[in-house]
Amino acid sequence: MNSKLSIGEKLKQVRKEKGLSQDNIAHAINNHTSIISRIENGHIDPPPSELLDAIRVFLDIQNAPLLPYELELYNDKLQVWETLLDTNRLNEATAMQSELTQILCLTFEHDMILKYKMQETRLHIKQNNFTAANENMIQAEALLPHASTEALIMYYSNKGFLSLANADFKTSFSHYHKALELFGDKPPSINILGTLAHLCIMFFQDEDGIRYIQRARVLYDGDRNNPLGYYMNEFLALCYLGVGETKKAEPLFDISYKQAVLNADVINQGVTLLNMADISRRRENYEKSHKQLSTALDLYNKNLSEVVANDSTVYIQIVFTKAIMEAKMNMDNTETIAQGRSVAKEDETHTILLNSAYHLSNLGNADSEKYLVDIALPHLMQCETQEKNLRLLICKELEAHYKKKKSKTKAAYMAANIRDIYEEIFINEEE
Repeated sequence: MNSKLSIGEKLKQVRKEKGLSQDNIAHAINNHTSIISRIENGHIDPPPSELLDAIRVFLDIQNAPLLPYELELYNDKLQVWETLLDTNRLNEATAMQSELTQILCLTFEHDMILKYKMQETRLHIKQNNFTAANENMIQAEALLPHASTEALIMYYSNKGFLSLANADFKTSFSHYHKALELFGDKPPSINILGTLAHLCIMFFQDEDGIRYIQRARVLYDGDRNNPLGYYMNEFLALCYLGVGETKKAEPLFDISYKQAVLNADVINQGVTLLNMADISRRRENYEKSHKQLSTALDLYNKNLSEVVANDSTVYIQIVFTKAIMEAKMNMDNTETIAQGRSVAKEDETHTILLNSAYHLSNLGNADSEKYLVDIALPHLMQCETQEKNLRLLICKELEAHYKKKKSKTKAAYMAANIRDIYEEIFINEEE
């Protein structure tokens, strides 16, 4: 779908909105009516810059419409902005945003304004400002009739991510699949294929998920110029991890980690180490898991401003997981939890997670049990997907604790909680 207007059509639209005739314009700029007619009908496209400037001034639309070279210049800048977002260079992306806000003044360049709004939405998402992101999406709806295919792909991708953030996985899958269909015969985005793959794993459609990501590997394997290319291994590893294929996941995470180091991608180095630590934990190799988590946390502490600007939740997840691991190993985790508190600050959910890590380490204390059951779990019930996964971990730890104490009723209660969480996170195929 592409209902983008030509320069002549835009001029005609503005002229009619102002109640002017072609003769009015021709007389005002000292030219012939036939020339104005030919411009509006696309017979002179693009018109000479001097003539276009004169028409712009008369119609008081100095900022629109744009000549092809001007459109190309703006599109190039948007592409640079997109690359900064893709590679998590958020400080540079935020700085560049101020250079591009003038796009919003290009009155009739609806498609370009929509692209700007979609990139701005991505920036808000990466900054965890979901309120601003959702406002942008609402504002964008009026621009959809003028959207190019490229802009529509961006729109549905953002819709998919925001639905995913709200744990509405079925709607998220629908939006991402719509974005995938819009690519037609062109190679689709790695991120879209990867996210669809991960959602399939969550729906227990593991074969479909692996098929999506294998398609991405065929399309992008060896493309060293693509800044997103190395995410393929991470996505496929996550798919294998989702179905318990740790032997297949581990070497892929290792490749992904090395590529993240090569690309100086600090955020994904930490995320990959977190996933590798999960594999080590599943194998009950707690020392290796703890070492991987320590490496991730040290890396994030050395690049703290970048990590916090990107997503402080990942930092808290690593702290939480490391603290739990240290408790399992009978190690003092107070220093680890203290590092997390310096980042959590006023964030209620992050603070509750850190308190939960402390109380899980002190389950022999009745106050700790009470905090986890009465405060932590009810709060985390309202949170997004990643917190639901951490809530699942808390419930499993409590269930194991109650079984050791032979508190059958409480253990059964936690088991019921675990079943409820799985029902929230996973959607059965028959639905």
